[in-house]
Amino acid sequence: MIRVSRFSTGSQHSQGAKIRNRIEESQVSRRSGVRTIAWSAALGFAGVLPLLIYIGFGPADGNPIGPELLAAAAVPIAGMGLAAGLIMMLVQLFRPRGGIVVLKILGVLIGLYTLYAAIHGEVYAKSGVWGRTISRVDSPEFFWVVITIYAGLSVALTTVF
Repeated sequence: MIRVSRFSTGSQHSQGAKIRNRIEESQVSRRSGVRTIAWSAALGFAGVLPLLIYIGFGPADGNPIGPELLAAAAVPIAGMGLAAGLIMMLVQLFRPRGGIVVLKILGVLIGLYTLYAAIHGEVYAKSGVWGRTISRVDSPEFFWVVITIYAGLSVALTTVF
């Protein structure tokens, strides 16, 4: 008589655990962005609430310096928290397991700009501290060198990364 165990062993168990861990990690990281946004909004509201109460129920000729200072400190901090939470959510949205999609999107955008610049006849390139616009009419060699560099960067971002 052959006995079959009801517990799975070996690779089936480890594969299921790996998949479960990936799903949990993605849910936790998405929730952390939403959680950051929620806490930042709550902080901003809590920082502004005393000022709103003072304006609504305080004396008309009063000077609410304490609530004003609290609101002046809480609002920028809450704004930074909201921005950080939004960035966390966007990074998770554009970062699947297979690679970094943000770099691929950037590669496509650079490719579109390169195509537009080649058709239009002017391209912006870094030169010195800032940059300058290079015209195909004024400097055709430098223009096509920059177009080639941008095209190579676009191909690299969309294929390598």
